[in-house]
Amino acid sequence: MPELRIRPAIFDDAEAIARVLVEAWRESYSALMPPEALASLDVGEQAARWREVFLGHGEDVFGAAFLVTGDGGEAFGFAACGRQRSHAFWKSVIPPSFPRFIC
Repeated sequence: MPELRIRPAIFDDAEAIARVLVEAWRESYSALMPPEALASLDVGEQAARWREVFLGHGEDVFGAAFLVTGDGGEAFGFAACGRQRSHAFWKSVIPPSFPRFIC
């Protein structure tokens, strides 16, 4: 069974987090959202947003962010918690195709 690792996310993980986020949205919402809307999701734009988050800029302020990786270092998911616009939140994004052996 492949080994998974959960570790604190860092600035250099912005691209991996963005890729997981876009992939998860496209898989999870394909039956609920117009294909054009999902196709317009851009990994580069999401990565830029996450870089701003790690720098402490923008509307999102995270208390912690974590990246889930497999044996080869490929990102499978991420989680974040903190404060957003004066509200506490917890966000966990794992694509439906994520290996189910973690549970």
